[in-house]
Amino acid sequence: MDIRQLRYFLTVSQEHSFSAAAKKLFVTQPTLSTSIKKLEDDLNHPLFFKEKNTLTLTPAGKMLNERGGKLLLEFDKLTEDVQHYGENQKTYIRLGMTTVFARKFMPLISQFLITHQNCDITLRQGGSPELQRALANNEIDLGIISFPKFEKNIDLEPINNLSYHICVVVPYKHPLSQETVIYTDQLKDQRFASFSKKYTLGKHLEYLAKAANFTPNIVYSGDNISVLLNSLEDMNAISLMAIEYKSFVKCSSNLHWIPLIDPNSQIQIGLAHTKHFFMTDSIRELINILHSNKL
Repeated sequence: MDIRQLRYFLTVSQEHSFSAAAKKLFVTQPTLSTSIKKLEDDLNHPLFFKEKNTLTLTPAGKMLNERGGKLLLEFDKLTEDVQHYGENQKTYIRLGMTTVFARKFMPLISQFLITHQNCDITLRQGGSPELQRALANNEIDLGIISFPKFEKNIDLEPINNLSYHICVVVPYKHPLSQETVIYTDQLKDQRFASFSKKYTLGKHLEYLAKAANFTPNIVYSGDNISVLLNSLEDMNAISLMAIEYKSFVKCSSNLHWIPLIDPNSQIQIGLAHTKHFFMTDSIRELINILHSNKL
């Protein structure tokens, strides 16, 4: 039994429901159910009775609830005391964000800092694979990143109704520029200016190509959006981009942004942290704000 399992158990005990507890913990219900089942297996005792639509504690569950609750309170207090030792009770949060949503969340983060002057947030921008590695290496605490998950020892939960849509950016003289939509099989034999594999879009090009049985001809790879876009006309290449970039990236007006039609052309955005990351009240409040997309 570890602290995370104990926290999960106590929240289910308090809420009398896996679904309500999952929402409070910002995890999926299957993740929570699996954790409780493993805890019961480790302890060799069932912890809950299921009666109609509610959960009640077994005798073993009552013992764990009473003694475990005191233990968790002491653990959280110890963790917070050590974190804030000599720091005047200030909470430091290292937050990573993918470029496409940095602008969307900055007003929320700025307002949060105004109303929580005991918090200090350090921001880091990058691609999702890069930020996932940073989380796994304990270089950042939280990440607003895109799926899929590449690192095993992080938790990544979707932010409701938040995603970006892939389009194909094409120079106006390119044969595909006359299309209103582009299908994946039309990408065969094209020249690509692509994000590197530090970005989900860089990995996603190879994923789409593999599913369509072709190898992408990548003539340029980089991480700078403006450079990628402004290289397309000179190289007669195309690029996969999030349509959301179009509203804030300065680029040639001779580029056409055409929707890509593919079952995997929409990328879900989620909130990630390491599996054993301790959350103070301020951090939990920030996570709740980010999940709701409002203050």
